[in-house]
Amino acid sequence: LIDFTVEMNRLINFLLIGLLNFNANVKSDIECGQSLHENASPVRRWMLNSTISLPKFNPWNVFISGKNKTCGGVLVQIYPDTKCSEIVLTSGQCFIDKEGHRLNHADYKVYLGGHNFNENKKTTTVSVGIKQITVMEFDKQTMQNDLAMLVLQTTVPFDYNIRAICLPHYSFDIKYADWVSLTGWKTYTKKKYRLKSSGILQNIPIITLSEEECEEIIPIFHRTYHTCGIRSTEYFYKHLLWLIRSYSPDIKHSEISIIDPMYITIIKNIECGISHYLPTQLYRSVGYPPQYTNAKASPYSMPWSVIIETEDKVCGGVLIRLEKTANSSNTVLASSYCFSQKFGKMHSYVNTKVHLGVHKFSSDTDKVTVGIKQVTSTPYKLGMIKKDIALVTLISEVEFNEKIRPICLPSVNYKPPTAMKYPLVGWVLSKRTRFRKIPYLLQVPIIILEPSDCAMMLEIFSDDDHICGYFYDPHMFNNSVPLDLGSALISTYRKNLFIIGLFSAMIRFENMTGHVLLFSRISTSVEWIVRSNDPSSPVDYLQFLPSSGPEESETTTENKKQQKKKTKPRNAKQK
Repeated sequence: LIDFTVEMNRLINFLLIGLLNFNANVKSDIECGQSLHENASPVRRWMLNSTISLPKFNPWNVFISGKNKTCGGVLVQIYPDTKCSEIVLTSGQCFIDKEGHRLNHADYKVYLGGHNFNENKKTTTVSVGIKQITVMEFDKQTMQNDLAMLVLQTTVPFDYNIRAICLPHYSFDIKYADWVSLTGWKTYTKKKYRLKSSGILQNIPIITLSEEECEEIIPIFHRTYHTCGIRSTEYFYKHLLWLIRSYSPDIKHSEISIIDPMYITIIKNIECGISHYLPTQLYRSVGYPPQYTNAKASPYSMPWSVIIETEDKVCGGVLIRLEKTANSSNTVLASSYCFSQKFGKMHSYVNTKVHLGVHKFSSDTDKVTVGIKQVTSTPYKLGMIKKDIALVTLISEVEFNEKIRPICLPSVNYKPPTAMKYPLVGWVLSKRTRFRKIPYLLQVPIIILEPSDCAMMLEIFSDDDHICGYFYDPHMFNNSVPLDLGSALISTYRKNLFIIGLFSAMIRFENMTGHVLLFSRISTSVEWIVRSNDPSSPVDYLQFLPSSGPEESETTTENKKQQKKKTKPRNAKQK
């Protein structure tokens, strides 16, 4: 269950205008509808593919928690010359059960000043009980009058974290708004409605539809009482959002509600390589002794990363999509090592599990676990590594969401520029590691070496099959945390992320304290990947990384003087 409260930032006919009785020229020190980011708009964050609201950008949003319901709401300012408020507006459905009976508001708490409810609510929010509640006569069949006004037990003073939103004039027309957004938390009503890892305030762009469009797609739409809209960002899958504005000409008030899409869903193809959550931009050294939590990826910012768990191995991999337009996939790229046994025999994958939507393994309770239907693998022999790639077909299609999405494939024969930083993304869960396991997804910068340098150091290196590099962090380099084989080496072009290599081996030299990392090159295997999935499929219809290199602003160029001298070490030993 997704509980959203609607807040249109001064721009939507939301609230009980009949409560207004003030002089518009009177101003208080803290005006309604203004936050610490009063001159900002969320448009830039939407362009960066993020719907997470800026902290303190929406200080009027409140979270309402009861025994049987979790809802959103907004703190409103009735009189502009005040510096506090006790009035909250929310959905009437929050206090009505399935049979239409009123719920006891004494069991509810209202949390103000919150942004990330994954944190301790006692230290980040103010909790207040409900003194009185007025619920309008909600009509479930027509979705009219879905509004409740709460009077809190105590008046809440305004500060940087808590402020009130303005009430619009009843004659305001939403079509003249600069921008419109839907703001609220996403919660899962499981285990006594405790907030899960998605309890961060979201801010989603909305485009309102014309009355004619609303009437065409929503059977219960009424021009006098309703407004409808759709999620407008082009970077995410688009579901129809029913924004229901109820307006009463008698008492001159308006409201906005959101209901589930019972009749129709508008879905747009989810673009590959686009994350709902912003990836980590800054990297802190793990230091010495190493603190590998410094290398943690942002939660769910790499939604294509998967964990493959066999009876005796744990490997990494990525979810890809081999259909041009689809919001689901059953195809994973992984290391063929994960499915190999001694003497080149293929591992039985009957009991193998593929985990998707994971950040911390195995405590993420809402992860998706799927079995394997088929594996098409390149030959794998330890010490004679060629193409170390496996194409995994899952038993069932996995629907895309905020935590599960596909990564893009590179263009055929794409060669990544060298002496630049690229993120290697994966876990440290393998039983072969000498170190303690690290359950969090890591994002570690790698420097790619010139193919000629790789060939000098590694006899097994092939420019057609491999990419080689080393850890950018010298502490990581020296302590050699062995990420799981199959971890993804990623490149960025504009706003899309592409997989360019799969981690195949870490090679140590006797006369060196560090290690060289070997990756299976994906670009020269694109045709094999597509043909293995469907021999009749054309290769040129998918979205690939352009043949040009990453843009300067997106990849940091390293000083080539930092590279090692081009000498060929002897007695290379593979780990």
